[in-house]
Amino acid sequence: MLGYHCRWSEHMTWDGEPLQVVAVETEYRAPLVNPETGCPSLTFQRAGKIDAVVRETQTGRAWLVEHKSSAEDFGPGTEYRRRLILDPQISHYHVGGRALGHDVQGCIYDVLKRPGLEPKKATPADKLRWTKATAKEPARPYAGQRLADETPDEYGARIREDIAENLKRYFARFMVVRLEDEKRASAVNDWQTALMIRASQRLNLWPQNPGACGMYGRSCAFLGACSGYEDIEDPTRFRRAERPHEELSAPVGAGQ
Repeated sequence: MLGYHCRWSEHMTWDGEPLQVVAVETEYRAPLVNPETGCPSLTFQRAGKIDAVVRETQTGRAWLVEHKSSAEDFGPGTEYRRRLILDPQISHYHVGGRALGHDVQGCIYDVLKRPGLEPKKATPADKLRWTKATAKEPARPYAGQRLADETPDEYGARIREDIAENLKRYFARFMVVRLEDEKRASAVNDWQTALMIRASQRLNLWPQNPGACGMYGRSCAFLGACSGYEDIEDPTRFRRAERPHEELSAPVGAGQ
């Protein structure tokens, strides 16, 4: 966070324009529209939270702001940035921003890199090698070898130094826009997803997605239930939500 402050504290601007924060963690609701007919769904609707909405103080143009962290390289031309062209979350936030009355021009993507440095460990005794002692200097381990593990304070100091020396590598802001054909493609995907959910509800059949069992660097909390090793009704392992979408301040309503 100190590095983030150093990188951006004097840059509350975009393309040279001063920015004013309009909303933070603001909720939205919007119809789920059939892209072929233009009619809203009677079963589902959109809902979510937007990290922030900002406005240029001079032009009045509004922008979404999305904050992320990543261990990947997110420099220009990287796969990370190319994937954002297809990211449905950004497309949803464009719809949500407009539903809140903001004519959003795009999304300022604010991403910080998670440090990849690992704590240094003591060199195993069987691999430890010593320099030859002299009259002026005692024997010491070879360069890169250690007699003790790096302490948390030492590890933190090394991370801080690395961030301070590489602010532009650790922190980036860039624009992600949605062209009209990209908006339509996202709307088609969302409508088809709703149709699949509705079909599963009617048939009480829910296709599994094993490819998602290990996403985000950890196992899904429901892996045991899906694989049959745990009982989904076990209250010590699973909690039944009191209502759908508890992260929102109120029930979504007639749709989902």
